[in-house]
This record gives sequence, structure tokens and C-alpha cells, in this order.
Amino acid sequence: MKFNRTIFDRAPVSVWIRWMRSKKLKISDVDFRNADFYYANFTGADFYGANFRNANFTGADFRNANFTGADFRNANFRNANFYYANFTGADFYGANFRNANFTGADFSGTAICMQCPTEGSFIGWKKVEGKIIKLQITEKAKRSSATTHKCRCSEALVLEIDDGKMQEITNYSYAPITYKVGKLVHADYFDENRWHECSHGIHFFISRHDAEKY
Repeated sequence: MKFNRTIFDRAPVSVWIRWMRSKKLKISDVDFRNADFYYANFTGADFYGANFRNANFTGADFRNANFTGADFRNANFRNANFYYANFTGADFYGANFRNANFTGADFSGTAICMQCPTEGSFIGWKKVEGKIIKLQITEKAKRSSATTHKCRCSEALVLEIDDGKMQEITNYSYAPITYKVGKLVHADYFDENRWHECSHGIHFFISRHDAEKY
């Protein structure tokens, strides 16, 4: 049995939970896609295998909750509290974890590992004004990624712009950075919190294909 969430779109989450318990429904039976749980309290709740795709959890309290196998693709967890929550096997592709609290949370079996190498020098690809820039991320550069293929670094050497057709180009996101072939570029500031995906740093992708699609 699946619960039709739309009849409760304007009701507090506590009303949903009481209704489901009265019908002996598991929360995992509910389709929560696109739901708005702004600052809701889910302390200790069991959401095993639930679908939360595109849901908004801004400021929500997930302490000690169970989200094993849940679908969180493109969900927004900004400022949410995950203290000792269980996310084993959950799908977080494209989720926004900005300023979330992960103290003690279990992310076993999830695909939120770093997309870029954690050490050493490697090649990255960036798109600026429709032009593809080939970068060499330096060995000493700080680097990070969140839940998608987009990465950030603190510095990089410009190897090529637009397949050798250009010598320099300026990117005006955050602080203006001019990329010149053969020159080292530095981010105005590098945000070391990996969950801040769209933040300060030089954004790039590991594959040229991903950069071209961006």
C-alpha cells in the first residue's frame, strides 16, 4: 500500500506520521519526492528505503534516524542535523549538504567518495564562456568534491584553452580569475568544506566530457 502524500501537502509532518501509524504504514511506504520538510523534526524516525528525491530538508533534525537505502538525489540538506543518523546505501547524487552536521553519521556503501584524487598532480577540465580549459591540478593544490562530479581546487596550471586556439580567458564567477596558458592560477579563497560544492575555489571536472556538458 502506498500513501498518497498530496492530501497532506499543507499539513505538519507530525500529522503525516500520526496518520501513517494509525494505518500501520511504514514511513518507507510514502513517496516523499519534492516534499518540503523545512525545519521538521525526524529524531529517531525509520525511513528505510524511502524516496526523498528533490525534497527540501533545510534545517531538519535527523538525529539517530534510519535512512538505509533511501533515495536523496538532488535533495537539499542545508543546515540539517544528521547526528548519528544511518545512511547506509543511500543515494545522495546531486544533494546539497551545505552546513549540515554529520557527527557520527554512517555513510557506509554510499557514493559520496571524492571524485578527484586525494593526492598528487592530475589533469582537470573546466568550461568558461563555452571554452574548454585543460588544467594540471598541482601536487600541492587543495582539492575537494561533494556529491556530484564537480570538483574544486586551490591552484592549477593552465595547459591549454579551446584546443590551443586561445591564450587567455577570464572567468568572472566569485572573484575574477584570468586563465593564461603556461601560467599558474590561484583561487581568491579556497573553501575547505567539501560539502560546499558551489563555493570559493577553481571549479573543474575530471573528465572533459563532464566539463563540456556543464
